[in-house]
Formats: sequence, structure tokens, C-alpha cells
Amino acid sequence: MKKIRIIGINVGSGESSITGRGFFNSKDKTFCYIPIKEESKQRIKFTYRDLKNPYISKEVLDLPCHYDPEFKTFTYGHIKRGFGDQILYKPTLLDDCDVYLFFYSTLNIDKNPKKWGIFIIGFFEVEKIENVTDFTNEEIFSLIDFKDNAHIRREEPFKKNKKKLLIKGKNNSKRFTYAIQLSKIDDPTELSPQFVNLITTTSGKKIKKSKGLHRYVFYSDNPIFLEMLKNQE
Repeated sequence: MKKIRIIGINVGSGESSITGRGFFNSKDKTFCYIPIKEESKQRIKFTYRDLKNPYISKEVLDLPCHYDPEFKTFTYGHIKRGFGDQILYKPTLLDDCDVYLFFYSTLNIDKNPKKWGIFIIGFFEVEKIENVTDFTNEEIFSLIDFKDNAHIRREEPFKKNKKKLLIKGKNNSKRFTYAIQLSKIDDPTELSPQFVNLITTTSGKKIKKSKGLHRYVFYSDNPIFLEMLKNQE
């Protein structure tokens, strides 16, 4: 039986984004996730209007949107960040184990910008990882499995001199209807107690209270945590 590796990546708009953060409803645990604005020129137009999200401000609907990860065909484009994400670049990663990628975002709680937390919004069971660091633009555009990814919509898919990946999830991957609160209810700098013994850094260190918690790359090989992700609606 293969080992499991579960890796958590921060995605989505933040406080300083032109859209502001999305939000989490504390009463029913539903949420609004807002992707970041697309800063690169697009060859295939995609705007916030295409998300058909009624909660996004009308003022930004026609701005280009970097919808990544996308949960239609389950793809994600990753540029090396240096916060423990080197694990994703291991060439034999998928040979050694079953890999799962969960995505978390900072969300305002009950639409209050002064009160926010860290929430898991979905996950991929990883089918393939393409290291496209040395690919030409044309080679990247030819990757049919990733045609709906935000990086493929760009004229220049990735910034130069950066290590980059395209990751594809299996069909049982999903965007949640109900978010999982990863941070404490009243403190976004600390993990929720239920995750303290389930999640570590990618080097296996215990997660400590940190103002930068919302930028961490998280790691787990715990089957209890995996079942939690799989069973979440």
C-alpha cells in the first residue's frame, strides 16, 4: 500500500487585493472564494464575470481573473514560492505515494474585514504533475489536459527564471460547498486545535503560532486528515 502525502497551498485574494477577500458564513459554513486578479496579458479572455459569482462586486466584474486552481477540470499552476514547496518538485513524488493537494484561502468571517480566518476550500487527488520549467510556451499550450488552466490563457504562461509546475487532479477532486476552518476561530495566526496533531510543515516540524501562517505550505500523512477531506461536502 502506497504512503499518502497531503500538501496544503494558499490560494485566492487577500486583504490588499482589488476584490478584497472572500468570506465565510459562520452559521452554515458556506463560503465565497475569490481568485486573484490576473496581472499578465491574456490570449484567452477570462474575467470575474465568467465566475458567475453573485457576491463579487460589480466594479470588478470585467477585470481579468486568474482562476487557479480551477475546479471544472481540476488543474493548478504552481510557481516555486520557497516556503517549503520543494516537495512538489520531487520527480518521483507520484511513484512513491498517493498525493493530495488541498487549497486554503483567507476569508472574512461573516463579511467582516476586521475578522478573518484560514479555511480549506477544496482538494485534488493528484493524477499528474508536469514540471514545465524548461518547456517553451508552445509546448505548454499543447498540454490538452490543462487547457482550462489560467496559465494556459496567458500570452506568457509563466514568468521566466522560475521553477513551475502544472498539476492535474483526478475526477474525485472537489471544491467544497462548506469550508473547513483551519485556523482558530478567534486567531488566524494559530492552527485550530483539531489540526495541531494532524498537520506539520513539509519538513515535519510542528506548526507554531505565526503571523505568516496564511502563507505556509502545510503537510500531513495522516489518514484521519485525508478522510476528513474526502468526506467534506
